[in-house]
Amino acid sequence: KMTNLFRIIGTLICFLRAKGSIIIACLGDSITFGDGDKAGYLSYPTNLRICLDNDGIDVQNFGRSGASIVPGPKEYRVYYDDVYLSALNSGADVFIIQFGTNDALPSLWNESQFRLSMDELIDSLENLPQQPTVVLGVPPPYVIEDDKLGPPEKNPVNFEVPQVIRNIAALRGLVYTDNFESFGGFITWNEDFYNSDDGIHPNAAGYNVISMNYYQTLADIWPTSFGFELTQQCTTGFLTTNLGLDNDGTKTGGGSNAERVLVEFVRQSDDTYKIIAVWTAMYLEMLGGSNYGAMTTSSAGSNFYVVSS
Repeated sequence: KMTNLFRIIGTLICFLRAKGSIIIACLGDSITFGDGDKAGYLSYPTNLRICLDNDGIDVQNFGRSGASIVPGPKEYRVYYDDVYLSALNSGADVFIIQFGTNDALPSLWNESQFRLSMDELIDSLENLPQQPTVVLGVPPPYVIEDDKLGPPEKNPVNFEVPQVIRNIAALRGLVYTDNFESFGGFITWNEDFYNSDDGIHPNAAGYNVISMNYYQTLADIWPTSFGFELTQQCTTGFLTTNLGLDNDGTKTGGGSNAERVLVEFVRQSDDTYKIIAVWTAMYLEMLGGSNYGAMTTSSAGSNFYVVSS
Protein backbone atom coordinates (compact mmCIF):
# COMPACT_ATOMS: atom_id res chain seq x y z
CA LYS A 1 0.00 0.00 0.00
CA MET A 2 2.89 2.34 0.77
CA THR A 3 4.26 1.60 -2.70
CA ASN A 4 0.91 2.56 -4.21
CA LEU A 5 0.98 5.82 -2.25
CA PHE A 6 4.41 6.65 -3.66
CA ARG A 7 3.15 5.93 -7.17
CA ILE A 8 0.17 8.25 -6.67
CA ILE A 9 2.46 10.99 -5.40
CA GLY A 10 4.81 10.42 -8.34
CA THR A 11 1.89 10.69 -10.77
CA LEU A 12 0.75 13.98 -9.20
CA ILE A 13 4.27 15.35 -9.47
CA CYS A 14 4.30 14.51 -13.18
CA PHE A 15 1.07 16.46 -13.72
CA LEU A 16 2.47 19.42 -11.83
CA ARG A 17 5.71 19.48 -13.79
CA ALA A 18 6.28 22.75 -15.60
CA LYS A 19 7.24 22.76 -19.24
CA GLY A 20 10.98 22.97 -19.56
CA SER A 21 11.76 20.63 -16.70
CA ILE A 22 11.14 17.27 -18.40
CA ILE A 23 14.03 15.05 -19.48
CA ILE A 24 13.88 12.18 -21.98
CA ALA A 25 16.83 9.77 -21.87
CA CYS A 26 17.54 7.58 -24.91
CA LEU A 27 19.43 4.43 -23.95
CA GLY A 28 20.71 2.05 -26.61
CA ASP A 29 23.50 0.96 -28.91
CA SER A 30 25.12 2.53 -31.97
CA ILE A 31 21.75 3.10 -33.65
CA THR A 32 20.85 5.35 -30.72
CA PHE A 33 24.31 6.93 -30.61
CA GLY A 34 24.12 7.76 -34.31
CA ASP A 35 26.70 5.58 -36.07
CA GLY A 36 26.54 5.35 -39.83
CA ASP A 37 26.31 9.12 -40.32
CA LYS A 38 28.96 9.36 -43.02
CA ALA A 39 27.54 12.63 -44.32
CA GLY A 40 27.18 14.14 -40.85
CA TYR A 41 23.61 13.10 -40.20
CA LEU A 42 21.97 13.65 -36.85
CA SER A 43 21.13 10.81 -34.45
CA TYR A 44 17.47 10.17 -33.69
CA PRO A 45 17.77 11.68 -30.16
CA THR A 46 19.12 14.89 -31.72
CA ASN A 47 16.27 14.99 -34.24
CA LEU A 48 13.82 14.35 -31.42
CA ARG A 49 15.33 17.15 -29.32
CA ILE A 50 14.84 19.58 -32.20
CA CYS A 51 11.21 18.50 -32.56
CA LEU A 52 10.51 18.96 -28.85
CA ASP A 53 12.45 22.18 -28.42
CA ASN A 54 9.36 24.43 -28.35
CA ASP A 55 7.99 22.43 -25.42
CA GLY A 56 11.25 22.89 -23.52
CA ILE A 57 11.84 19.14 -23.25
CA ASP A 58 15.45 18.02 -22.97
CA VAL A 59 16.36 14.87 -24.92
CA GLN A 60 19.64 13.25 -23.89
CA ASN A 61 21.57 10.62 -25.85
CA PHE A 62 22.95 7.69 -23.81
CA GLY A 63 23.64 5.44 -26.78
CA ARG A 64 26.90 3.51 -26.91
CA SER A 65 28.32 1.68 -29.91
CA GLY A 66 28.45 -2.08 -29.38
CA ALA A 67 26.22 -2.03 -26.28
CA SER A 68 24.23 -5.14 -25.38
CA ILE A 69 22.09 -6.17 -22.44
CA VAL A 70 22.65 -9.93 -22.43
CA PRO A 71 25.69 -11.32 -20.56
CA GLY A 72 28.82 -10.98 -22.64
CA PRO A 73 32.02 -8.93 -22.81
CA LYS A 74 32.00 -6.51 -19.87
CA GLU A 75 33.21 -3.61 -21.96
CA TYR A 76 29.99 -3.73 -23.99
CA ARG A 77 27.34 -4.79 -21.50
CA VAL A 78 25.37 -1.77 -20.34
CA TYR A 79 25.53 -2.62 -16.63
CA TYR A 80 29.29 -2.12 -16.58
CA ASP A 81 29.23 1.09 -18.60
CA ASP A 82 29.52 4.69 -17.42
CA VAL A 83 26.95 5.72 -20.03
CA TYR A 84 24.34 3.48 -18.39
CA LEU A 85 25.21 4.84 -14.95
CA SER A 86 24.94 8.39 -16.28
CA ALA A 87 21.50 7.57 -17.67
CA LEU A 88 20.39 6.26 -14.26
CA ASN A 89 21.57 9.49 -12.66
CA SER A 90 20.05 11.77 -15.30
CA GLY A 91 16.78 12.24 -13.43
CA ALA A 92 14.92 11.43 -16.65
CA ASP A 93 11.14 11.40 -16.63
CA VAL A 94 11.00 9.21 -19.74
CA PHE A 95 13.41 6.47 -20.82
CA ILE A 96 13.42 5.26 -24.41
CA ILE A 97 15.31 1.96 -24.56
CA GLN A 98 16.23 0.29 -27.84
CA PHE A 99 18.42 -2.79 -27.71
CA GLY A 100 18.62 -6.09 -29.56
CA THR A 101 20.92 -5.61 -32.54
CA ASN A 102 24.14 -6.50 -30.70
CA ASP A 103 22.30 -9.01 -28.48
CA ALA A 104 21.51 -10.90 -31.69
CA LEU A 105 25.18 -11.65 -32.34
CA PRO A 106 25.47 -15.41 -32.98
CA SER A 107 27.91 -15.70 -30.05
CA LEU A 108 25.51 -13.98 -27.62
CA TRP A 109 21.94 -14.69 -28.65
CA ASN A 110 19.71 -16.51 -26.20
CA GLU A 111 16.02 -15.63 -26.29
CA SER A 112 15.32 -16.52 -22.65
CA GLN A 113 18.31 -14.49 -21.48
CA PHE A 114 17.29 -11.55 -23.66
CA ARG A 115 13.83 -11.55 -22.09
CA LEU A 116 15.35 -11.73 -18.62
CA SER A 117 17.84 -8.95 -19.37
CA MET A 118 15.11 -6.70 -20.78
CA ASP A 119 13.02 -7.21 -17.65
CA GLU A 120 16.04 -6.45 -15.44
CA LEU A 121 16.76 -3.26 -17.34
CA ILE A 122 13.14 -2.10 -17.23
CA ASP A 123 12.97 -2.85 -13.50
CA SER A 124 16.14 -0.83 -12.86
CA LEU A 125 14.53 2.17 -14.56
CA GLU A 126 10.99 1.87 -13.20
CA ASN A 127 12.33 1.57 -9.64
CA LEU A 128 14.13 4.91 -9.80
CA PRO A 129 12.80 7.49 -7.30
CA GLN A 130 11.10 9.59 -9.99
CA GLN A 131 9.27 6.50 -11.32
CA PRO A 132 9.81 7.35 -14.99
CA THR A 133 7.77 6.31 -17.99
CA VAL A 134 9.53 3.60 -20.03
CA VAL A 135 9.09 3.36 -23.80
CA LEU A 136 10.43 0.31 -25.62
CA GLY A 137 11.87 0.49 -29.12
CA VAL A 138 11.97 -2.31 -31.67
CA PRO A 139 15.21 -1.86 -33.66
CA PRO A 140 15.14 -1.57 -37.44
CA PRO A 141 15.95 -4.65 -39.54
CA TYR A 142 19.47 -5.81 -40.33
CA VAL A 143 19.58 -6.09 -44.11
CA ILE A 144 23.11 -6.29 -45.58
CA GLU A 145 25.43 -9.04 -44.34
CA ASP A 146 28.02 -8.06 -41.75
CA ASP A 147 30.89 -10.31 -40.62
CA LYS A 148 29.89 -10.15 -36.94
CA LEU A 149 26.14 -10.59 -37.35
CA GLY A 150 26.21 -13.18 -40.12
CA PRO A 151 23.52 -13.74 -42.77
CA PRO A 152 20.52 -11.40 -42.25
CA GLU A 153 18.07 -14.16 -43.21
CA LYS A 154 19.20 -16.14 -40.16
CA ASN A 155 19.73 -13.32 -37.65
CA PRO A 156 17.36 -13.03 -34.66
CA VAL A 157 17.10 -9.25 -34.97
CA ASN A 158 14.92 -9.88 -38.03
CA PHE A 159 12.74 -12.52 -36.38
CA GLU A 160 12.80 -13.24 -32.64
CA VAL A 161 13.90 -9.82 -31.32
CA PRO A 162 10.92 -7.77 -32.60
CA GLN A 163 8.40 -10.29 -31.27
CA VAL A 164 10.10 -10.56 -27.88
CA ILE A 165 10.05 -6.76 -27.40
CA ARG A 166 6.40 -6.51 -28.46
CA ASN A 167 5.53 -9.35 -26.08
CA ILE A 168 7.37 -7.75 -23.15
CA ALA A 169 5.55 -4.47 -23.80
CA ALA A 170 2.20 -6.26 -23.75
CA LEU A 171 2.97 -8.22 -20.58
CA ARG A 172 4.22 -5.15 -18.72
CA GLY A 173 1.65 -2.68 -20.03
CA LEU A 174 4.29 -0.52 -21.74
CA VAL A 175 4.09 1.37 -25.00
CA TYR A 176 6.56 0.54 -27.76
CA THR A 177 7.67 2.05 -31.03
CA ASP A 178 8.01 -0.40 -33.90
CA ASN A 179 10.90 0.85 -36.01
CA PHE A 180 11.22 -2.62 -37.54
CA GLU A 181 7.83 -2.42 -39.22
CA SER A 182 8.22 1.23 -40.26
CA PHE A 183 11.40 0.26 -42.14
CA GLY A 184 9.38 -2.34 -44.06
CA GLY A 185 10.43 -5.34 -41.98
CA PHE A 186 13.13 -7.67 -43.25
CA ILE A 187 11.56 -9.16 -46.37
CA THR A 188 10.38 -5.81 -47.76
CA TRP A 189 12.95 -3.47 -46.17
CA ASN A 190 13.11 0.06 -47.54
CA GLU A 191 16.45 0.67 -49.27
CA ASP A 192 15.98 4.44 -48.91
CA PHE A 193 16.71 4.14 -45.18
CA TYR A 194 20.23 2.64 -45.48
CA ASN A 195 23.49 3.47 -47.17
CA SER A 196 24.54 0.90 -49.75
CA ASP A 197 27.47 -0.39 -47.68
CA ASP A 198 25.82 -0.54 -44.24
CA GLY A 199 22.79 -2.70 -43.51
CA ILE A 200 22.84 -2.14 -39.74
CA HIS A 201 22.84 1.63 -39.22
CA PRO A 202 20.26 3.91 -40.86
CA ASN A 203 21.14 6.83 -43.08
CA ALA A 204 19.67 10.34 -42.75
CA ALA A 205 16.22 9.28 -43.93
CA GLY A 206 16.25 6.24 -41.62
CA TYR A 207 17.26 8.21 -38.52
CA ASN A 208 14.58 10.74 -39.36
CA VAL A 209 11.95 8.02 -39.53
CA ILE A 210 13.01 6.68 -36.11
CA SER A 211 12.81 10.14 -34.52
CA MET A 212 9.35 10.75 -36.01
CA ASN A 213 8.21 7.33 -34.78
CA TYR A 214 9.23 8.15 -31.22
CA TYR A 215 7.75 11.61 -31.48
CA GLN A 216 4.37 10.13 -32.39
CA THR A 217 4.54 7.59 -29.56
CA LEU A 218 5.35 10.36 -27.08
CA ALA A 219 2.61 12.63 -28.45
CA ASP A 220 0.09 9.84 -27.89
CA ILE A 221 1.00 9.27 -24.23
CA TRP A 222 1.97 12.82 -23.23
CA PRO A 223 -1.40 14.24 -22.10
CA THR A 224 -2.02 11.27 -19.79
CA SER A 225 1.54 11.11 -18.48
CA PHE A 226 2.31 14.82 -18.11
CA GLY A 227 -0.97 16.70 -18.27
CA PHE A 228 -0.38 18.72 -21.44
CA GLU A 229 -0.20 18.09 -25.16
CA LEU A 230 2.96 18.42 -27.20
CA THR A 231 2.62 21.58 -29.22
CA GLN A 232 5.45 21.13 -31.66
CA GLN A 233 4.40 19.96 -35.11
CA CYS A 234 7.05 17.97 -36.96
CA THR A 235 7.01 16.37 -40.34
CA THR A 236 9.58 15.28 -42.88
CA GLY A 237 9.76 16.09 -46.53
CA PHE A 238 12.00 17.00 -49.42
CA LEU A 239 13.18 20.15 -51.08
CA THR A 240 14.28 19.91 -54.68
CA THR A 241 17.50 21.62 -55.73
CA ASN A 242 19.37 21.78 -59.00
CA LEU A 243 22.71 22.36 -57.29
CA GLY A 244 23.90 18.84 -58.08
CA LEU A 245 23.80 17.71 -54.46
CA ASP A 246 22.70 14.19 -53.69
CA ASN A 247 20.72 13.08 -50.63
CA ASP A 248 23.90 11.89 -48.92
CA GLY A 249 25.25 15.44 -48.83
CA THR A 250 27.89 14.97 -51.52
CA LYS A 251 28.45 16.90 -54.71
CA THR A 252 27.32 14.76 -57.63
CA GLY A 253 27.56 17.00 -60.67
CA GLY A 254 27.30 20.42 -62.20
CA GLY A 255 23.73 21.00 -61.15
CA SER A 256 21.92 20.23 -64.39
CA ASN A 257 19.70 17.62 -62.74
CA ALA A 258 17.35 18.25 -59.84
CA GLU A 259 18.03 16.36 -56.60
CA ARG A 260 15.65 15.70 -53.72
CA VAL A 261 17.06 16.77 -50.38
CA LEU A 262 15.67 15.33 -47.15
CA VAL A 263 14.65 17.97 -44.60
CA GLU A 264 12.60 18.16 -41.43
CA PHE A 265 9.89 20.81 -41.13
CA VAL A 266 9.24 22.02 -37.57
CA ARG A 267 6.28 24.34 -37.11
CA GLN A 268 6.93 27.27 -34.76
CA SER A 269 4.54 29.15 -32.48
CA ASP A 270 4.40 32.09 -34.93
CA ASP A 271 3.38 29.76 -37.78
CA THR A 272 6.75 29.82 -39.46
CA TYR A 273 8.76 26.69 -39.99
CA LYS A 274 12.27 25.71 -39.17
CA ILE A 275 13.60 23.72 -42.10
CA ILE A 276 16.29 21.44 -40.79
CA ALA A 277 18.74 19.80 -43.13
CA VAL A 278 21.33 17.57 -41.57
CA TRP A 279 24.36 18.18 -43.70
CA THR A 280 27.39 20.43 -43.54
CA ALA A 281 27.36 24.21 -43.25
CA MET A 282 28.74 24.59 -46.80
CA TYR A 283 25.95 22.40 -48.13
CA LEU A 284 23.36 24.51 -46.33
CA GLU A 285 24.86 27.71 -47.63
CA MET A 286 24.41 26.34 -51.12
CA LEU A 287 20.88 25.22 -50.33
CA GLY A 288 20.09 28.75 -49.16
CA GLY A 289 20.84 29.97 -52.66
CA SER A 290 18.11 27.87 -54.27
CA ASN A 291 14.86 29.39 -55.48
CA TYR A 292 12.47 28.50 -52.67
CA GLY A 293 11.61 32.01 -51.54
CA ALA A 294 13.50 34.01 -48.95
CA MET A 295 15.51 31.60 -46.84
CA THR A 296 17.64 33.15 -44.12
CA THR A 297 19.92 31.53 -41.59
CA SER A 298 19.05 32.16 -37.96
CA SER A 299 22.76 32.61 -37.21
CA ALA A 300 26.03 32.45 -39.08
CA GLY A 301 26.97 28.89 -39.93
CA SER A 302 23.66 27.59 -38.57
CA ASN A 303 21.92 24.61 -40.09
CA PHE A 304 18.48 26.12 -39.44
CA TYR A 305 16.55 27.97 -42.10
CA VAL A 306 13.27 29.76 -41.42
CA VAL A 307 10.65 30.36 -44.09
CA SER A 308 7.15 31.73 -43.74
CA SER A 309 4.24 29.32 -43.89
